[in-house]
Amino acid sequence: LWRLDVALEERRVLPAAQAGALLGLSGLAGYPGIVVQSGVLAMAWTVGRGLEGRRAGRPAIARRLGLLAVTAFVAVLVVAPEWYGVWFEARGYTGRSEPLPREAAIHQNALHPGAVVTFASPYLHVLGAFWAPDRWRPTDASSLGLYTGAAIPALAALALVRGRRRAWTWWLVGLAVFFLLASTDALPLRALLYDALPWERWMRHGAQKKDLALFLLAVLALHGARDAANKGDGEEAGKTDGGRFAACAAGAAVAALLCGAGGWLFLGVVGPRPAFAVAHFAVVWGGLLATAWCAQSDRARLASLVPALLVILAVVDAAGTVRLSRVLMVDRG
Repeated sequence: LWRLDVALEERRVLPAAQAGALLGLSGLAGYPGIVVQSGVLAMAWTVGRGLEGRRAGRPAIARRLGLLAVTAFVAVLVVAPEWYGVWFEARGYTGRSEPLPREAAIHQNALHPGAVVTFASPYLHVLGAFWAPDRWRPTDASSLGLYTGAAIPALAALALVRGRRRAWTWWLVGLAVFFLLASTDALPLRALLYDALPWERWMRHGAQKKDLALFLLAVLALHGARDAANKGDGEEAGKTDGGRFAACAAGAAVAALLCGAGGWLFLGVVGPRPAFAVAHFAVVWGGLLATAWCAQSDRARLASLVPALLVILAVVDAAGTVRLSRVLMVDRG
């Protein structure tokens, strides 16, 4: 997507070909469902960029679709020998050459709506995977987690509420919601996808689509991080931006507290390192609130610390997540 976006913005063919080469190479050894979903995301990204350009008064859709066609052509060229062998030469040898039965494609490893609370803590992922595996069926342990760290939800929210009304903002939100809803068999959307889109008949793990939604959330967070550190056109604008970030951080922390406590009570179990899990939760979400307080402070010195504090928060958060999630990892030394 990085190379494709460069191609779309600069209207150059070479980055589009590079994007296709990367997508095709990932298909030679990667899980095919993820590769196909990445291609679908690239298509949606291109349409969104085109609509944004049209609103800005630039000629948009046709040229961008042409660049996307270059990406698709190169990707197919790279991956065709491998996938031709799977789809045609392997028939009769493996069932993976045929479309999945409708029920299997719709229900196997779909994302349970209750697993959304794992955004509050990686510990809930661990509990749901091993200590209460029946609670969030049919989601597999590999696909339960939605934890992206404490900062990303708050920064993504900031990008949405800052009031610039960018077309891409709402497009990204809609796409993220689409992927999340499509991942659950509690709603009829997966069945509709199976009937409407031919490639979905080979897609067994619907919960994988939430990874694309989390990617889009991270893209929003990048813009929110810039806004959190931006002092605007003056002192008053800086206070407004800092206040918005503080409000978003507080809202995310409250939601995390409610989801974390509710999820733990719902699962009704205690796994390894419960005290560390509570400490990790308190440190990362409390650290987010402290960073947001600095952002809205009247003291310029405190506000200038926000970027460094976000980096420190991310490192501490990641280290604690690795420790809590080690039980989910395969380690052969």
